[in-house]
Amino acid sequence: MTDIFDIVKTPPEVEEAIRYCNSDSGNIGGYHNTCASRSQSYENVERFSPEFEFNVEDVEERYRDEDEHYDEEEYYDEEENYRSDTVAVFNNLLSEYCGIKLTPETDSTVDVELKPEVAIKHEEALPFFEGIEKAIFMTDTFYRKIYVGESCGTHIHYSYSSSIKGDLNNARSIRYILNALNDWIEINTDRCTKIFGRGLGEYRHSFRLNLIEPMLSFSDLGHGNWINLSSNNKYGTIEFRLPKFRSAVQYNEAYNWGRKLVKTIYDLDNGSDLNPVKIVDSMLEDIYTSIDKINLLEGNNERLHIG
Repeated sequence: MTDIFDIVKTPPEVEEAIRYCNSDSGNIGGYHNTCASRSQSYENVERFSPEFEFNVEDVEERYRDEDEHYDEEEYYDEEENYRSDTVAVFNNLLSEYCGIKLTPETDSTVDVELKPEVAIKHEEALPFFEGIEKAIFMTDTFYRKIYVGESCGTHIHYSYSSSIKGDLNNARSIRYILNALNDWIEINTDRCTKIFGRGLGEYRHSFRLNLIEPMLSFSDLGHGNWINLSSNNKYGTIEFRLPKFRSAVQYNEAYNWGRKLVKTIYDLDNGSDLNPVKIVDSMLEDIYTSIDKINLLEGNNERLHIG
């Protein structure tokens, strides 16, 4: 009788990632505690920088099972090494599949947040997301479980060649567009989850902008909202905080939708006479088209157990 482990072999790239992780140069060690400087990365071209949040499965609680030998400090050291090694293998696989490694950073709500040190060109988006999906699947299947948990988000910073200085121009049009899209997101949780990976919640709050005010300041929408304008002051970007990575297909649709919205804001600020009502109609139509596309392309994709 053939043993299943004689059939299911660890792929060579996973073996290489594990070997490299165990080498002196391959293990990432502790996580960084500061954010990469995006203002230096973007260089005023069309790029984006995603922030991927992940969880790692808990280490086996063998210390807790043996009360008389339990050493809390030893347990937490073991747990930290376990998580660090898992993230290192995952990151080494990202280098194999995406040609890029991400910087692991600490985060109060998840095990690790990964950010690229250099912003990515828009045309490289889908291959990069496919590499992320494959790296999750291969790490989870052949090494240890790393996953996009319920508390995890996958935020996106967008940068365009046209910069925004001071308050936004065409503020009333921008306010109308954002309010209308917010209203749809607020009442369409299932559809929102299908394209964006999740609905409203902590650090992605609903809002209501005053349409009468003639100006729109970046501070009007900050880190707690599903779209963050205040990041422009710090990084020269607009941040889309709503998405959560569930698959490459789903996340690519969310990414493209956010890119269109952010580009519209930049265009309006630069004096475009775009009709805000038509923009809202177009943005909502794109959502329904994307949902149909996700349903069609995801099919029976065996990797879609990430979230």
